[in-house]
Amino acid sequence: MIKLRVASAILATFLILAVGCVSPRPGPDLSVTPVITEPPSQMTPASGDEDPEVIDDFGFSSGEIPQELFESVLTDLLSRIGEGRSSVTLVSAQAITWNDGSLGCPQPGAMYTQALVNGFQVIFDVAGETYDYHLSDGGYFTLCSNPLPNSPVERSR
Repeated sequence: MIKLRVASAILATFLILAVGCVSPRPGPDLSVTPVITEPPSQMTPASGDEDPEVIDDFGFSSGEIPQELFESVLTDLLSRIGEGRSSVTLVSAQAITWNDGSLGCPQPGAMYTQALVNGFQVIFDVAGETYDYHLSDGGYFTLCSNPLPNSPVERSR
């Protein structure tokens, strides 16, 4: 009887070791792949050799902000004010590096990534009222009514 128990223990140990040595079946590739958030046609040219695009009827160079991002914030503004494009004046549009994930516009009680975030700031004027939009390169934006007093770093594109 003891021999049978010893043999069973040895067999069980052998099976456990054998199963542990088998390589797993190939599964999905879980490696991180970078995601491009802007199509190449919307990216800013690296050199100043190309002619800059003009965005819409505002007449500024798209060298500072991709058209798709600009259109997103403009559409948001127009839906808020309920007026047409002709009532909107573009004050500025610039590339910015925000100090953290709040994009320079933290909300009380919210937590944000504590890393620099590349993005943009677009400021509009409508009938004397200023609308300050803060954007990330990834397309997230917020209308900021109480921006932080310390300015983010303006970056060159």
